[in-house]
Amino acid sequence: GERVGLVGLNGSGKSTLVNLLDGTTSPTTGTITRHSRVKIALFNQLVVEDLEALGNANATLSALQHLIEHSGNTLSDQEARGVLGSLGLQGHVASDIPIAALSGGQKVRLAFAKLVYSPPHLLVLDEVTAHLDGETILALIYALRDFDGALLVVTHDRFFMRCVVQGENPANISSRAALEGVEEESENEDSEYEEALDLRKGIVYGMFKGGMRKLEGGMEEYEEIATRQAGKLTLKGLK
Repeated sequence: GERVGLVGLNGSGKSTLVNLLDGTTSPTTGTITRHSRVKIALFNQLVVEDLEALGNANATLSALQHLIEHSGNTLSDQEARGVLGSLGLQGHVASDIPIAALSGGQKVRLAFAKLVYSPPHLLVLDEVTAHLDGETILALIYALRDFDGALLVVTHDRFFMRCVVQGENPANISSRAALEGVEEESENEDSEYEEALDLRKGIVYGMFKGGMRKLEGGMEEYEEIATRQAGKLTLKGLK
């Protein structure tokens, strides 16, 4: 149930830390100890790129067929439809439309389904909102609300971080106006959302030149830090 956010400018070490966590990279010094049965699932843009390549190589392969095959045929047709449907890939979209013909957002949903059909203990989301439209981002926020495992969110998307990690209601964030075509939630739905996230308000850490520290003020504190850093870079460039 833990929610952890990781923010920082490009080159601050976020990707290195993520790669150390999932075992892609080995530490040059020190050691990393993991539980022998821990299951870590990583989402990054390479997951979507792999789907695009797979779709191009298999012109008739559908999302439903691929998810069943990816599970080693442990998922039934109905179970696979349930997983895909919970993420917005329903009916003929899941079973009849080839992966190659899915939109970018739909490929992201399929990639996400492949990670969570057998829920991991730790789900690492590295820039998961890149290239997603507002409706898909909001659907993902609400889907993650019900995820029982731990979440590590690495993103530049302040709206996404505030909702998923800090437990803020999307309807109460002014930047939500950028999500075109999304209807306002009712007061009852707002209350239910806040109640569901009451025990899942997480911590945001900032990475600065390879170091990491807890940001007590969350994303608001990081925005202030980033603004100051950007100002220094601008002044330096003018000299």
